[in-house]
Amino acid sequence: MPKNILALFAIWFIAVNMGMPVVAQTSPVILTEEEIVLVVQASMPYTYRIWKEHTPPRLVVDIADNPTAPAAANIPEELSFTDPLVKKLRHAQNAQGGTRLVFDLAYVIPNWCDEGWLEESDDCYQLIIKVPRLFVQQQTYPVGTNIRLALQHRGEAYGPVSVNVLETNVRRSPVRLELALAHNSILGLESVRAIAERNGALAAVNATYFHVDGQPLGLMVSAGLPISLSIYDRSAYLILKDGSYGIARASSRVALLLPEGSSIPVHGLNRPRQPGEIVVYNQAFGSTTPKNHAVRELVISNGQVVAVGNGGTQLTADVVVVATDTEHDLQNLPLGSRLQFKWSVYLPDEKIEIPGEHIWFALGAGPRLVLAGKVLITSEEERFRADITSGRAPRTALGITGEGHLLLVVVNGRQQGVSEGMTLQKLAELMIELGAVEAMNLDGGGSTTMVVRDRVVNKPSAGERPVASAILLYETNEME
Repeated sequence: MPKNILALFAIWFIAVNMGMPVVAQTSPVILTEEEIVLVVQASMPYTYRIWKEHTPPRLVVDIADNPTAPAAANIPEELSFTDPLVKKLRHAQNAQGGTRLVFDLAYVIPNWCDEGWLEESDDCYQLIIKVPRLFVQQQTYPVGTNIRLALQHRGEAYGPVSVNVLETNVRRSPVRLELALAHNSILGLESVRAIAERNGALAAVNATYFHVDGQPLGLMVSAGLPISLSIYDRSAYLILKDGSYGIARASSRVALLLPEGSSIPVHGLNRPRQPGEIVVYNQAFGSTTPKNHAVRELVISNGQVVAVGNGGTQLTADVVVVATDTEHDLQNLPLGSRLQFKWSVYLPDEKIEIPGEHIWFALGAGPRLVLAGKVLITSEEERFRADITSGRAPRTALGITGEGHLLLVVVNGRQQGVSEGMTLQKLAELMIELGAVEAMNLDGGGSTTMVVRDRVVNKPSAGERPVASAILLYETNEME
């Protein structure tokens, strides 16, 4: 090894081992957020070769040194790094008597670049090798005629991240978007793959947050059927029956209209009822209402009371059931009376109320990530806890592009050296990079799952965790 290469390495190793700052002018290795730079100096442009290996991942540089140069006995043969990409730098003599430099890496890099030996001055040449930390490798596959799947392997400043993206146009192509519950019931849990298989969906991702018993914690409407109500006015993705769509903070409004025109507030939809409450049930709850004989149940069809029950009432597509144990006008309402269940969605930021009969699809989750193509994270306004808003984690997100395409995105996480996950800030930046002008966060962590043609195509951090609901994509034979 030439003397000047020896001296350069010696200065750098001593500085690092003593905790001293390393300046770019003397260090052969420069670590930045964007790249790793190796600078080798020599008195002449020696022949060299660079290559990478996958198993284990590493970058190797062979330099044909002067065989008469002194040995490198005074330089450590190995140095460890506390760096997301570079684990160790090693040097030794190669089989040809030259110098071999080896970067042991935490994961595979796609490429590197160098410009050959550059003459700095008389008898001084530099070989500069740059290894990028930031990169995106992407492969795209057709899932159907109008649905595409993109698989990304990304390098970030903090480590590798794998991302899966489903993209489609649900309003101007034969693609149908639906929400489905675990076991077709408001209570219970099931894997995303099982939900997709049972419903014959082409692709699916996990949907909104849920209680431990499976009860959804957020606004849900599918094919015009209200499933669950909003909480904390959180962000929701809405599609109206006239084809308009968007993401907005949304609040549910529900009531019963009596024959004389007065209204009675409803406390809940498709959830277990507490004493003194009025709760409305439809077929999204399951096959029957809860079997509680202490309640009076009014069966409504086409705005008219058609039957009276005491719990365990059968739920079909053409009825809603009102359950109550409270003394009020409902207790004495006879068969044949007019009674209507009215629901709407109020958008507090826009101060707009949308009648339920105009809504085709709604999914509430949050927080918002992107508005008008800019990062806007509404965690505080939507009352999210730190376990969702802080740190890197597996994430699921929904976005709308400028062309109106729907993006369903999953980010793998909690897998050191494979996929580190993302913060909400980084997720918002990713959604903008993918073309989103609006985007919102969905349930993530161990729930983050993407299924395509009955196969899980991402790597869930805790296996296939059972969830309460899923977003389903279908292709139909006719334009919607």
